[in-house]
Amino acid sequence: APVVKRFMSSAGQGSKSTQDSKKPPPSPGSKSAPPVQPNVSGATEGYKVKEYFEHNLYSFYDIHADMSKLRMPQPSSRK
Repeated sequence: APVVKRFMSSAGQGSKSTQDSKKPPPSPGSKSAPPVQPNVSGATEGYKVKEYFEHNLYSFYDIHADMSKLRMPQPSSRK
């Protein structure tokens, strides 16, 4: 997989940049730290706009139906 990453990152570059050639390859013994999971439980605790969480899949259509009676009628070419 690392070969594919290097190929994808260098695809589209005409030649290797000087920065890439100066970096030493990572040692096989070093492992990167596992990704840190975000704290989702307290993420919305201080959020002020509660209406954001009241929307669902059909909210757009509900608002569209409510606002349709307030729209101006479409102009006609007849006089």
